[in-house]
Amino acid sequence: MLKAIVFDFDGTLLESAEIKTEAFAELFNEYPQHQRRIVDYHLAHEGISRYVKFREIYRDILKRPLGQEEEDRLGLTFGRLIADKIAVCPLVPGAWAFLENVASQYKCFIASGTPEVELHPLVAQRGLRKFFDEVHGAPTPKPEILQGILRQHVLDPSEVLSIGDALSDLEAAQTEGLPFVGRVRAGEAAIFPHGKTVALFHDFDELEKGWNTILAQIRRP
Repeated sequence: MLKAIVFDFDGTLLESAEIKTEAFAELFNEYPQHQRRIVDYHLAHEGISRYVKFREIYRDILKRPLGQEEEDRLGLTFGRLIADKIAVCPLVPGAWAFLENVASQYKCFIASGTPEVELHPLVAQRGLRKFFDEVHGAPTPKPEILQGILRQHVLDPSEVLSIGDALSDLEAAQTEGLPFVGRVRAGEAAIFPHGKTVALFHDFDELEKGWNTILAQIRRP
């Protein structure tokens, strides 16, 4: 029986994924010869802390050392590039109504790659905090966030559904044995391997319509 739901944030509840993609391109615009590869790397690793991405971009693409001062500067600049846009970007259609429905029936959590210092005020600013028992973000990796939720709330992995839009969300759910539902933005191809998700959806209106079917699949031994 389902007892809890863990939501990713950017690209799952908020239509903010493209904002972060544009910010990565702008952040590294002084490296035009590497810009396309950097953006592709970001897209392949959505849902992972920006600081992890910075280190791997410098190591694997720019082939340069990354000191702590430069890493901090990148993080602050990235935050400034996205802050105003994310504060006003729309929720994924149907998200508010879906949260109102499920928050009264299940424990609900956020597990995001966004730094917690930014995530908590953003969730509150958007009026979403009332829907969630806990809100978790970077630097804690998502598998560790899921482990903590399972342990602290005495939940079996089969009782917790993970909802996200990135391969990192799916991989974290698989690591901890959680069933997973993937969000695929309208007009985009699904990135999730066939057979690894309980369901896919474009928006929460669609998810709501298929909710009883999803619950039945989760209950199935």
